[in-house]
Amino acid sequence: TFVGEWTAQSHPNSFPADDHFSSTILFTHNDQTQLYEEGQMASTGIEDMSEIGNNDALVNEIQAIINANNGLEFIVGNCCIAGNGTDALSINASQDFALLSYVAMIAPSPDWFTGISSAPLFVDGAWVESIEIDVIAYDAGTEEGNTFSYNNPETSPRQPIQKITEAPLGDGTSVSPRLGKLVIALLQ
Repeated sequence: TFVGEWTAQSHPNSFPADDHFSSTILFTHNDQTQLYEEGQMASTGIEDMSEIGNNDALVNEIQAIINANNGLEFIVGNCCIAGNGTDALSINASQDFALLSYVAMIAPSPDWFTGISSAPLFVDGAWVESIEIDVIAYDAGTEEGNTFSYNNPETSPRQPIQKITEAPLGDGTSVSPRLGKLVIALLQ
């Protein structure tokens, strides 16, 4: 379950009137691939998701990973989750595909997204029964802007994906309090 915790009370600095997250994407995969990686360049799919909330290219990228036998399954959740909304999804994993990644656009924004990359679901020979993970706020490095706005100029040259630490979301060190969390529970 994705649980948004982004409100005018928790993050009052320039809080947008139309706060929301795009559709949640969950993906189970092995250690031979990643949906994204901090410090690396964003794929076209991550760029489209983070800039305009369009998941078509990202779904195609994920399907190619599955076709190459490095992913098991993905699911796209409901569209436009309120900043303090929730989205409950179920996804399959196996011991061969025991890593979970998650992304969703922070909106409105230039190219910001929340994510979790390669969270292990099978640890020390056993399935994780339950875990709560803070989602991280990232800048995809593809579009200029440091305000809650769309349609900004492209970043040239493109920059690597980086954690957001500056205003309006961050305090110079981190985004605190968190924007949300992913609550993962094993279903039998």
